[in-house]
Amino acid sequence: MKSDIEIQVDVKNPGEFFACCGLLELADRLSSGAEGWFAEDKFFITFLDASGGVTIHEALWSVVNTGAVGEPDDKVSPLTLGEPLDMRLSWWLRPEGGSNRVLKTWAANASSLQMFSKWEIPVKEILQEEDPDPTSLFRRQTSLQGPYGFDSKFGWDALSVGFSLNEHIRYKKSQVRPVVEMLGAIGLQRFTPDIDQSKGIVRYATWRTPLPPSVACLAALGKLPYATLLKMESKTTRRGSFKGLATARMQTGDLDD
Repeated sequence: MKSDIEIQVDVKNPGEFFACCGLLELADRLSSGAEGWFAEDKFFITFLDASGGVTIHEALWSVVNTGAVGEPDDKVSPLTLGEPLDMRLSWWLRPEGGSNRVLKTWAANASSLQMFSKWEIPVKEILQEEDPDPTSLFRRQTSLQGPYGFDSKFGWDALSVGFSLNEHIRYKKSQVRPVVEMLGAIGLQRFTPDIDQSKGIVRYATWRTPLPPSVACLAALGKLPYATLLKMESKTTRRGSFKGLATARMQTGDLDD
């Protein structure tokens, strides 16, 4: 099937998976409808209107220009992205109340508003570069402190590096990928994965069939066997005072086994 957007993705990296979901969410909200699907190491989006939809750059600009609104003194305040996105972000909160211990990865001195807003400037700087390659946006890096931790490409722990990076000022700013971080934070709202809170396990699935976000979110939970491509499982890991997700492994059986 012909696609309008194509981006390379490592589905074993939870951050890249959620970023693809976020890109599909934006594409759908900023057009007359969009469908997305995975194939091998690529993620594709096609627009339902023959006249086309938006580019990756236009989708990211919509987030940067809109900005997030929330309570700055509330560490877990829900966030609002205004028109034209009209989105509410609260995936770090449990429906029954309280924080989601797996997805709320930031330390007590940070807030949900700070965690999302910190990506606006670096993403804007990337978009302002002369003729940026849309297929490379997921790979663009910068140095910044305190990522969400879902991008397993830059994961670390004190045992593997021999000391805690939080104790060394010059290492506190680590390599991060702003586009992956911002899109992942958007994707997690509708595409909240299957979570085992007690074991710190996150499960998600890629899908092979072009689907709109309203249906793709079910495929991401492995609820549509006909569409399932790969089932993945990731575990939480500590990164100093922050938490994160490790590189996922392929899973057999149902996601809720």
